[in-house]
Amino acid sequence: MVQVNWTPLSRNELKAIFESIGKEVTERGDFAVRELVEGNYRIINKLVDKGRIDILTIHHRSRDFNPF
Repeated sequence: MVQVNWTPLSRNELKAIFESIGKEVTERGDFAVRELVEGNYRIINKLVDKGRIDILTIHHRSRDFNPF
């Protein structure tokens, strides 16, 4: 497996993105579950800890959303 190294700049950029455009998924009611909207897609992710974000699902807006 390839190791991914996050530089200090990339960590800061990721944090800024999370804080500015990652909004809470209201269907879940969990502050740690956030979304990023890109075109017709909702990229649902969860902040696991300071160093890890899990991508939970990618959802096309034309489909019904089941908040898992």
